[in-house]
Amino acid sequence: MSQLRRLRPPRPPVAPDLRPGLLSVVGLLFLLLPFLLLTTSIQKLTGLDLQLAGSTGELAPLPPGQVEALEVHLSAHALKLRSALRTRDVTASQGDVTWSETDLPPVDGAMDLAGLQGALLRLRVLDPEHDRVLVVPDDQVPTSRVVALVDAVRFRSGQPLFPEVVLGGAELSSHAAPPAHTLEPSP
Repeated sequence: MSQLRRLRPPRPPVAPDLRPGLLSVVGLLFLLLPFLLLTTSIQKLTGLDLQLAGSTGELAPLPPGQVEALEVHLSAHALKLRSALRTRDVTASQGDVTWSETDLPPVDGAMDLAGLQGALLRLRVLDPEHDRVLVVPDDQVPTSRVVALVDAVRFRSGQPLFPEVVLGGAELSSHAAPPAHTLEPSP
């Protein structure tokens, strides 16, 4: 047997096989890649703007109320209330508002002033500090209907509802320009 070993040429040393190690690394990447893709987010990180009390112990001022703007559109056949409410969720940025519209069809051929006052009262409960309402009548609406609408917006059962009424045209809607006329509340 020793002669057979001499006749056969010696084998070169065998390098270790790297395939099993490489296979385990690739398998690990296939496990981690979906996990990393599903758990990370490319969105910006959101945070809350918190303010601490100053050295005098005073708290930071409260943010403005929830109502950004109120508009009452009066046409010959309908009454529409548009309200812009500030978005208050964590992901909202400052200045984000949501516009909503409430159509108030005529009741017995007349404006639904009671329905308008009810909707305005609900908005007043949301933001008691908001006083301004923009009234936008169409050109063909008689002045007597505009005056009745302004009175219904300003007062409800003798109590002030929204004392600051601004008259404007269609181009003033959605705060495109400064108000044309401001009616001050009477004492």
